[in-house]
This record gives sequence, structure tokens and C-alpha cells, in this order.
Amino acid sequence: MATAPCRRSPLVEVGTGRVYAIEVAPGWGVHGLVSCLETAARALPTWRAQLGRPSVSLVTELALAELVGLDGDALCDVLARCDLGPDALVVRVPTFAVGDPTTALDHLADLGVSISVVSLDLRGAGAGLLAGAPIDLIELSPAAVSEVDVDGDAAAELEVAIDIAHRHDWLTVARDVARPEQLAALRRLGCDLASGPAVTQIWPAIDAALARLPAPLAS
Repeated sequence: MATAPCRRSPLVEVGTGRVYAIEVAPGWGVHGLVSCLETAARALPTWRAQLGRPSVSLVTELALAELVGLDGDALCDVLARCDLGPDALVVRVPTFAVGDPTTALDHLADLGVSISVVSLDLRGAGAGLLAGAPIDLIELSPAAVSEVDVDGDAAAELEVAIDIAHRHDWLTVARDVARPEQLAALRRLGCDLASGPAVTQIWPAIDAALARLPAPLAS
């Protein structure tokens, strides 16, 4: 049975321009997510070889409802069928704050899956209340990222968030980076990872490499 193709895009190390992970998304439901993830996982060894990065991971997104309906064991089963370990997967979840239940995320973390948080409430982080939370990556404010090269307040906001993240050993992610100037400002602030048009403008070899990668289609 044929499946719809997965959307894919690179998540790139700001400091080196090397691909850190490939984001895959089906855009529909748990069943679609499993199909997309499984076909992308089959392609991952080839992607890694062609990009020259044996540690490149897959990033996929789970809404909270999907996280409840699809446990970490099922995700790891998908990877196991493709001869990949759970360390090949980053699960992107929409929100996290002090006091939120962490059972599902703890289980994923225990399996070796990395957790990326789209919107992290940093209140209490400075006091250490988020220490030990099952988090590996956090995304920076899109509004601040969009203005980082032209607005000192936006840059200061990101600097604080990046400092907090690094004190907790989290990587920081800037999305939809459109201008080279934004990317340069993010590099100066110590942002770890980025995606968006400026990534392939600055490092066109990434775009060329991804264009040569086999599409994650299954039949």
C-alpha cells in the first residue's frame, strides 16, 4: 500500500553548517506519522552516508494527544525494524512548563529518544526548577528570531534564553531563519541549530545534498 511522501528539511549546526538532523513530517495523524517515520528511517542510513554524517538523526513532531496514543516503545519498534536505535530519533513536542506531567516524556528519554520542546515556559528555570526535565533541545521565540539582527531587545531576549538553555545542557533551535544577517546574529549569540531559507543560502551544499537524497517513500 503506497504512502504519501514525507516532507523533509534540514536542521543545521549554526557554528559548522553541518546537518544535525533531518526533519520529517507527514502532516496527518498518528498512522501517517508512523508510516512517514518508518519510510524515512529506512532511508536514513543512505542519507547519513551521502551527507557524511553518521550521527544525523530524524526529527518528528508529536502533539500531546498523539504522544498519549503512541508510546515510545512503538516508536522504537519502527526504528528497530529499520536497524536503527532510539538515539536516531528526536521527538518534537509543543509545550512544556514547570509542573507539567512528564511520564510519557520520561519514558521516551529512558529509551534514548531525544526531546525537543517548541514552546518552553522558562519561568522557574533560573531557580533550577527545570533541572532534570526530560528536555534535550528548546526552540527560541519565533518573534525574537525574526528580529534578532535589527532589534536589540529581541537579541537580548534570545541571549537570556540561550544562556539558560546551555546551563541546563540543552541545545537551542532557531526556526524559519530567512536572512543571512539573522543567522550571523544567532551565531554570535551562541545559538546551536537553525532551519529556514538562510540555511541553504549560506550553505548551498546542504540544499544540493538533500536534493540528491532518496525520497522516503514506501510501497
